[in-house]
Amino acid sequence: MTDAKRRKRAVSFIIKGRTERKKFLSAALFSEPAWDMLLKLYAVAIDRQAVSIQVLAGSASVQPSTAVRWIAALEKENLVRRQGADTVALSEKGWLAMESYFESMSSGEM
Repeated sequence: MTDAKRRKRAVSFIIKGRTERKKFLSAALFSEPAWDMLLKLYAVAIDRQAVSIQVLAGSASVQPSTAVRWIAALEKENLVRRQGADTVALSEKGWLAMESYFESMSSGEM
């Protein structure tokens, strides 16, 4: 299995776990739109893609207006960048941060 496939599988597993927990526990207990957006952006970045604000909002279970506010916060941290009016991608800093996170998770260095 290639590294890209391994990373894609790991991020998909985390996203699925975050979705599944909503079936058993109140979603209000786990409101982390920025993290959900970063996970989605990382998942699509592995395939060298960007994602629309609408899709990001859906992945974080928030309204598009809320997603825009979180995107602005992530931009301020230089973790994401806009690509056109409605598309967002991880910045180089965001990519490196997410890569480092998943690398530390897989190596047990946490």
